[in-house]
Amino acid sequence: GPQSVAGELALRVPRLFELWSLGGARQGQLPATLPVAGGAPPQVQNLDLPAYGQATGLVLLPAVLMQARGSDALVRDWPQPSVDYNQNQGYALQWFSFAAIAALAWLAVAWRAWRRHRQAG
Repeated sequence: GPQSVAGELALRVPRLFELWSLGGARQGQLPATLPVAGGAPPQVQNLDLPAYGQATGLVLLPAVLMQARGSDALVRDWPQPSVDYNQNQGYALQWFSFAAIAALAWLAVAWRAWRRHRQAG
């Protein structure tokens, strides 16, 4: 019968960090056809909707429903984008400080080399 689902529509499945093998092949790819006979369902880090549609033969909508609530055991702790710009400002200050220290060290070494060259000549 009819079911009610509450959630948020997203244009794609949120991508997580994905490891690659040394050969360049993707880890955890979907098999060519689903379901796999006599096997467990595949586990993939990042689900590609077109590949899933091709493997299952289903026509999928170009959107994902991130379910907000329900009476099942699904995890609904969706990551939010970071809006903490203070940390980025701290990193910028740190790297500009490193650049200033490197420039001062280079100037000190160049000054000493110029003085030695002048005294020798």
